[in-house]
Amino acid sequence: MTYSNSLSDDTVPLILDTSVLINLHASRCGVDILTSIPNPIVVAKVVACELENETSRRNGEEAFLRALSAAGHVTLADLSEASIR
Repeated sequence: MTYSNSLSDDTVPLILDTSVLINLHASRCGVDILTSIPNPIVVAKVVACELENETSRRNGEEAFLRALSAAGHVTLADLSEASIR
């Protein structure tokens, strides 16, 4: 049996949403997981804005994303429907 996944081409960006980032942070292994993926990792700026609330700041999710971006593990980008087609 063969399996196919969207990560078979390491040039295709992997786009993360808010729930994925929250779960990666909660796993306490998020940096290790993300740095093991060869694909470029992109987070929409709208996702970053979603983490700018009191709960996400208190839980450390906003700081987690900020640190990932500062270290170059993820790229924050403006994404429109046209840009992801």
